[in-house]
Amino acid sequence: MSDTETAYLLSRAEKEAVAAIQADHPAASAAHRQLSMLYSAKALIELGDTGDTPSDARPSRKALFGG
Repeated sequence: MSDTETAYLLSRAEKEAVAAIQADHPAASAAHRQLSMLYSAKALIELGDTGDTPSDARPSRKALFGG
């Protein structure tokens, strides 16, 4: 993943965290908080990916984002 893509993930994580704080409804706050954590996790995985870890040992996109 490129630096641009990682920066995007971190930016989205920050925006979702802010949205979680600003949300008026508890369910909306929880949804934004979950999205923030997922974007953060994906960015951390990409930052730590040096190519030394076999792809089958890394969490799949489905595991991270559901679906």
